[in-house]
Amino acid sequence: GKWVGFVRVVDPLEQETLQVLPLGEDEAGVSMALCEFPERRGELFVLVGVARPPEAGQTPGGAIYVWSVNQGRLALEHKTLVEHPPRALASFQGRVLAGLGGALRCYDLGKKKMLKKSELRAFASPIVSICVDGARAFVGETAGAISLVSLDRLTNALVLYADDQRPRWVTAATLLDADTVAGADRFGNVFVSRLALDDAEELEQRDASAHALASASAPASKTAAARCALQEVAHFNVGEVVCSMTKTTLASGGTEAILYSTIHGGIGALQPLAIREEVELLTNLEMLLRGAAGAREAAGGFDHASLVGRDHLAFRSATRASKGVVDGDLCETFSLLPTASQARVAAELDRSPEEVLRKLDEVRGRLL
Repeated sequence: GKWVGFVRVVDPLEQETLQVLPLGEDEAGVSMALCEFPERRGELFVLVGVARPPEAGQTPGGAIYVWSVNQGRLALEHKTLVEHPPRALASFQGRVLAGLGGALRCYDLGKKKMLKKSELRAFASPIVSICVDGARAFVGETAGAISLVSLDRLTNALVLYADDQRPRWVTAATLLDADTVAGADRFGNVFVSRLALDDAEELEQRDASAHALASASAPASKTAAARCALQEVAHFNVGEVVCSMTKTTLASGGTEAILYSTIHGGIGALQPLAIREEVELLTNLEMLLRGAAGAREAAGGFDHASLVGRDHLAFRSATRASKGVVDGDLCETFSLLPTASQARVAAELDRSPEEVLRKLDEVRGRLL
């Protein structure tokens, strides 16, 4: 049999298909990006990366389709063959970054095909995500880590500046700010990694031309090329493989949050707590509600049936210790406790049950 792939243009308001564009025989779309190029200002381009079947004795290849957008319809500009499926594409400084196997390649728009401008071969496994902020890009690998790549404007080279020392099998990632990225791995973990303040200031101020030339010719060893390490500031196990995530707001005037979806159809959100009082209150509430989390019988304390059927802390720390995250699902069970139990838990927090419930409603209301 043969694989058939299409690119479909849909009007979300009218809920109708405007255009259907077939891909080549046995080609499957694996990535997409919306880009602008300085050579053709005012125009938008849709780039689609596809996987192609392997030739005899070779690894699977790929291609990058380029369509121009004109009045809601797509017109094919050209198609560029590449040696690996481009599993990640992202607009970058008027060009496009493509993850081709273990190489990060920068392309510019040409008349007949995409033009290669620079390349960084410093990744041990295929690249699956690229998150861009200005001249920086956080790059995620299937069996490596999250790495920070910067553009040296003097030499036009891609520089591997920082990486995460912990191995992560990345499935999704989203940018939080220029120095911080959130990601997820195939074991159901969600994490946040950040560039240290001193390293962030150095990255902004340094003249990296000499380092860029050295990095471009360095072997594909991340520990040899990266100048510093990303710091893990939060880690949490959600119990399912996260397939996608993005930073967004769900209501007008609401707080920004990390919205994620899982392989079993679940949708969750992680929102920041900016007030120390809230952090302390919800952390202590989580500890009281967790108790032994069903691992032993309650003996006049605050223990109640675990949400996960076993030790709650062990579940949220399935691969490594949970840090920097309060389990909102567990805190929400406070409203399900009997009145007497609510009063005992609230007394430990020096609050009334009504105040605790009001605070939970307030935090939830900022998101929804």
